Amino acid sequence: MAQDVGSDSERDAKWKRSVNFSCIHFLRKVLWRQGAASNDIVDSLAAELTEKIFHWSDWCENLRGDAEIVSRAIQYLAEQHDGPWRGVDWFVNSIQLLIQLAVPENVLDENSVDFLYDVQQGISQSIQTAPIRKEELRITDSMAKQIKLLQEAGCEYGAVSDLLELVESVFHGERLEGYQKELLLVAATAAPFVRVERIERKIDKLD
Repeated sequence: MAQDVGSDSERDAKWKRSVNFSCIHFLRKVLWRQGAASNDIVDSLAAELTEKIFHWSDWCENLRGDAEIVSRAIQYLAEQHDGPWRGVDWFVNSIQLLIQLAVPENVLDENSVDFLYDVQQGISQSIQTAPIRKEELRITDSMAKQIKLLQEAGCEYGAVSDLLELVESVFHGERLEGYQKELLLVAATAAPFVRVERIERKIDKLD
């Protein structure tokens, strides 16, 4: 039992260091943008912020298996916030909002879900503008074969062509039309039935 407590303590210390480092990075970027801020001020304020938001690390680990979501949220806020320092409460509330978007806690109503579609579209568009390594653009022989296979399937079956267009829209962050949302629902519903059918026909093997 003592070993487990020690392991938890080491884990928490690791998470806290990560959050604290991200807070320091955030404060240096924001405070120094306003003018010079001493290391003592940054370190002291970072320690205060860390204590107020550190508990989200455990939340993210339990629900998503990734405590580093908190640090990434802080880094995201550092990149997006171009105004002055607005205080501890503002920072804590901002991080809480980002965490709840990434790791949802509450059941949403219809209006909230509609907004999440807006967020989803914005995220897709932002990802499109993110830097990409040159090697990720290389078309491999395996990819070329898959493209050819999908091309043939799309020409043979209209449903496959529709699905390819849907994937294209999702990939580029375009807002889905009503018929596309319906197709997405139908495809997602059909997926497990197709998996079962492929196993029964001995096309695929049961894992």
